[in-house]
Amino acid sequence: MADLDLTLPTVLLIIDNHAAFDNEAYWGKRSNPQYKENTTLLVNAFRAAHTKSPHIEVIHIGHSSTDVNSVLHPDHPDGGPTFYPFTEPIPGELVIWKNVNSSFIGTDLEKRLREKGVRQLVISGLTAEHCVSTTTRMAGNLGVTNAPDDSGNGRVILVRDATASFPCGMYDADTIHGVSVATLEEFAEIVKTADVLQGLQSLQ
Repeated sequence: MADLDLTLPTVLLIIDNHAAFDNEAYWGKRSNPQYKENTTLLVNAFRAAHTKSPHIEVIHIGHSSTDVNSVLHPDHPDGGPTFYPFTEPIPGELVIWKNVNSSFIGTDLEKRLREKGVRQLVISGLTAEHCVSTTTRMAGNLGVTNAPDDSGNGRVILVRDATASFPCGMYDADTIHGVSVATLEEFAEIVKTADVLQGLQSLQ
């Protein structure tokens, strides 16, 4: 991974990091046992960076399902789309809600990113095969990190070990996760949590 340019507006986009994904009876067994640990490290590092460089930010995407049978429906008795405590949004962090796979459909995310002049979009969250995949593809296709003066494209960066997947049909979660991330190489740089943390070190 090329070093992050910390002089540029940079956003960590955390997608659907909801406690309801712990419901194995509903989803099955998740891939990537280090998901929570890595996501926590990313969020804490970006929050620390924001205190020194306000143009480095965290944006949360939440999924509020319209399906009354979904554990992510707002009225679900188990809490619905409640964020995991380790990434609960803090004051000043933008929270955007969606009800489809893409974080760009039916939301103002694209407008917000362009207004901020974001040149580096770092993506993490759940699930790699659904909302993370769709959002990453659209980020690449929309060119949300393009410079307005045509001086070159910015970067869409997917943190593979800060995403996770669940079983689907005959395929186990690890297979789904691996294939889902591999198919996104056309749309994003694929990196690990440690790469991003190293890129933020100069602000420590």
